[in-house]
Amino acid sequence: MKSNSTVTPPITVEDTLNSLHYWHYDVAHWLLLIYPPIFLVFGNIGNVLSLLVMLRPRMRSTSLGVYLALLAMSDIIYVNTNLIVRTIEAISEDTYSIRCWLGCKLYSYN
Repeated sequence: MKSNSTVTPPITVEDTLNSLHYWHYDVAHWLLLIYPPIFLVFGNIGNVLSLLVMLRPRMRSTSLGVYLALLAMSDIIYVNTNLIVRTIEAISEDTYSIRCWLGCKLYSYN
């Protein structure tokens, strides 16, 4: 007698992980595409306004005004470099090449 049964390979952990699809991964991906540009726009607007206020002659005469102006400038640099890199990573889904290209110069490891 001939048997019609076929031998199926065992299911591996990789097959199980590849077949699972969680909706929250899609939500996280879309949030990573949406939030950096929003923070980039509002962060820059807020920091530029703060910088304009701190650079007035009355505020420049105090050390606190100078420190807050420098803080606004450093925030502008941080917001632009960090969020632009994160936006590029979210769009390209390739973090390694971006970190190699910009890593030593711009990327923030937090």
